[in-house]
Amino acid sequence: MSRHGFRVDVTDAQYGLTSGFTDFTQHRVQVGAWLGSEERAAVLAHELGHVLLHGPNDEVGRLYGSSADHRGLAEIEAESVAYTVLRAHGIDRGEQSALYLLGWADAVIRTQRSAFEQDMYSAHPTSRVDVAKSVLGRVTAATKGILEITNPPGFGGKIAAVDADPRVNQPTTYAGVEGPVRSADGPVMAGP
Repeated sequence: MSRHGFRVDVTDAQYGLTSGFTDFTQHRVQVGAWLGSEERAAVLAHELGHVLLHGPNDEVGRLYGSSADHRGLAEIEAESVAYTVLRAHGIDRGEQSALYLLGWADAVIRTQRSAFEQDMYSAHPTSRVDVAKSVLGRVTAATKGILEITNPPGFGGKIAAVDADPRVNQPTTYAGVEGPVRSADGPVMAGP
């Protein structure tokens, strides 16, 4: 985060009910000292998503700071970045992220429906899929930038030769049971 001019404070102080937060005016990210190492990594990744995507010069960032109604998209983007970065590093927080994302997606949809009642001519997300599509480009760009620096195993489809499976023709299985063995002479008819 220091690359972007932010310092990270790990502290016992809590801001509301959050485990961490980003303060753009003081260029500071705060993370709860009471968190375990995986949880702390998750909060840092989430806050890094805010740092990269929601500064005061960013359109979503300006909306995010203007009212709670606009916080949803920013939270969805930050958590999507966190989930993807953590997953690339072997940390699966799917259940926690899914619940967080669903809650904020529903809040965005409610807010957009309310706005639609006042402005019927603007396009607004009407489903969770629409919300996900609306943030995909920004999330992908931020995530790619982080992964280029952190370089997790297999990033960009590159797998080290020692990690690759040497078996070219792996046996086909169904539920762990080997399939029929092929005869060198072609199909074999069996039966009465």
